[in-house]
Amino acid sequence: MKKILINFFVLFSFITTSLAQCVTLTIKEHIGGDPICNLYSGATLEVCYEDKTVRAGSCGILYIKSVSGSSTQTFQLALDNVYWAPTYAELQINTNTNRLGFVVGGSYGAYSYYNPADIEKQRANEEAERIKQEALKQEENRRKLERDQIDYKVLNQLVSEKKYLEAENKLKTLFFPNSYEKTALIHEQVKLIQLAEEEKKRVEQEKQNSIAQSYISGLISEKHFYQASQYYSLNSLKYDLNKFYIPIKNGLADSLSKDTLTLNNSIVNQFIIKNKARLCNLGSGAYTFNINTQGYHSGNYDLITDVPYKTFGITNVENLKVGDRYLGGVIIKINDNDILLSSPRPIGSGPFDSAIELCSKYQLGGLVWRMPNPEELNSVFDLANKLEYYENNWYWTSVMSDQSAQHLGIQRRDMAYVPKKDGKWVFAVSTISYFKVPINSKMNIIINEVKDSLIKIEYTSSSDKPIYNKDNTDFFYKSKNSLPICQYSQDQSLPKNLIRLKRHMESYKQANGLLIKGEHKVITTDYLIKKKE
Repeated sequence: MKKILINFFVLFSFITTSLAQCVTLTIKEHIGGDPICNLYSGATLEVCYEDKTVRAGSCGILYIKSVSGSSTQTFQLALDNVYWAPTYAELQINTNTNRLGFVVGGSYGAYSYYNPADIEKQRANEEAERIKQEALKQEENRRKLERDQIDYKVLNQLVSEKKYLEAENKLKTLFFPNSYEKTALIHEQVKLIQLAEEEKKRVEQEKQNSIAQSYISGLISEKHFYQASQYYSLNSLKYDLNKFYIPIKNGLADSLSKDTLTLNNSIVNQFIIKNKARLCNLGSGAYTFNINTQGYHSGNYDLITDVPYKTFGITNVENLKVGDRYLGGVIIKINDNDILLSSPRPIGSGPFDSAIELCSKYQLGGLVWRMPNPEELNSVFDLANKLEYYENNWYWTSVMSDQSAQHLGIQRRDMAYVPKKDGKWVFAVSTISYFKVPINSKMNIIINEVKDSLIKIEYTSSSDKPIYNKDNTDFFYKSKNSLPICQYSQDQSLPKNLIRLKRHMESYKQANGLLIKGEHKVITTDYLIKKKE
């Protein structure tokens, strides 16, 4: 026992307290070999010389059997605290180099360590540095506050003149804006100014709405439905004009019902093709079919009609197609009453709220633009080859919750909700309404019918020896019935001494030159050949 205490005193000469004290070594680095007992950097090894124990990382408690050496101490360690317990591990500690080694069975690990004095010194240095930095920070803050106080006079002047917006911008230049005694007052007044501006915009919007509605109401009352349709199409998203849609459409339909449009050949031909079976019941002659604006056939014939339409509000909408450029944008969808446009390229990127503002301020074609929903954004992605340019990235959709919003990836179409503060790209879309109105129209159809028209005559016989006429220029058949001089073809399937006459007949009906009914039939007559004279 005395020898152990002396050796420990040599090993940990910095310890002068009671013998019950333990010494903790903190592993600095695992130098080589196996990390015995998981002694990685930051792990601890504790030696208690009164209890004769060593606590080494994950190995738990080991018991000291003996200690030898001076500057390098060697500890024989066992698993049990009895003198006959076999040696389980060997620990070597070099106090000169601050290194230790562990041997367990055939495994060996080498480490460097911090002793308690090193750790205490390091802690003292860190605390001294912390105090130093805190003092420097306090001094820096004091200088900043002094600099802020120079601007207080400017702020006081702005507040006295009620220039709160300028005062708020000046606050942003201070290091400690909350230290200024009138900061709360400035923020409160700025908020009131913003509310007043929003109210002003709302009133102005209502004024514009009223002007727009008065204007379009006037057009409708004066029966200028064409001009009303154009105004509506370009302003249908700016103002609440939906209540004017039906009156405009009915007015356009009423004006069209007064005039009859003779349909072009293409529409008439489509009508004929769809009504082949029913037109076949009509006899030869000229017919006129009338179609009114409700789409009903006005004659006595139950026919399938495709009501022709005329569009108003968008020029030549019937000639537009998805992918075309229109008013500077790209058409991504055409519906019965509106078309959807996309900006030809992303209009910018940023947080969700900023992206919404980008869309609302976007100006192209005199239209009103907005952020697309997921379905609309997918339609934009489908036409990526029609765009001027796009980023292979994620784009905002209009779907959102309190703190997050939905984005879509243009490559894999992957969807996710992400924080609104994230930066994403954005496309803008715009909807243009138009009017698709059925027109009063007529079509003229001429029906021709031909019955049993002879188109071909064939002669066949089993004979392979033709009978020639006297001049040997043509051959003919001598039969019981007189037949004209003719050529014939051989058909060995026919009985001998037989001539077969086939008359090919055709019957058909046409409407404006289009075949609506056709029939082909063959009439066969057999003749016997006379014996050779």
